[in-house]
Parts: sequence; structure tokens; C-alpha cells
Amino acid sequence: MRILGIMLFVFGSAAAAYCTWAVYRLGRPKDVVFGILAPVAMILALLGLLSIFVPGFLG
Repeated sequence: MRILGIMLFVFGSAAAAYCTWAVYRLGRPKDVVFGILAPVAMILALLGLLSIFVPGFLG
């Protein structure tokens, strides 16, 4: 489960960073979608951290 947690953290953090970048750089219809997806990506990253440090969190 630690591998899954590491993957969730890495990809969730990368997705949150990309969504934050896209909100400021892209046009109007896309920035709303990325603005909604950024908190979801952060939740995935935090879920990954929880699964790394709390034994048996996801399993």
C-alpha cells in the first residue's frame, strides 16, 4: 500500500501544481474546470500522504 500512497502523493501534487498553473494561464472555459480540479488533486495528494504514514489506512 505504500507504493500506492507514494503514487497518489506524487501524481496528486503534480496535478494540483498543473491545475494551479492552468487557472492563471488558460482561457475562460478551461480555467473554471482546472479551478474545480485543483482541490480534488490536493485531496488525492493528502490521501496519499495518509496512506504512507498511517498503517492500514486504505487496506
